[in-house]
Amino acid sequence: MSPSNDSVPSGNVSDNSYMSKASDPVPVVGDAQEVESSINPGQEDSDATLERDDKDAIDTSNIIDEPRAKPGKGALAEKDYSDEELVQEGDQP
Repeated sequence: MSPSNDSVPSGNVSDNSYMSKASDPVPVVGDAQEVESSINPGQEDSDATLERDDKDAIDTSNIIDEPRAKPGKGALAEKDYSDEELVQEGDQP
């Protein structure tokens, strides 16, 4: 059965049932209410604002400049163990 085209509502949907009351400790505004921006108009969603936020969030004092250690060779190198090597004496039933 294919979905009907009538099942999707059209128009603007507004639901203000979640708005806070005067007695609520934290106000919740409605869908249509204007909210004052703390950023200059026209800069809210700019790439420059996002770049500045990223720069402010990165703490360069804890970035390690030296390369990461690579797996060594010899006794400390990774090894694929066989099932027999993984089962120790006494572990067998």
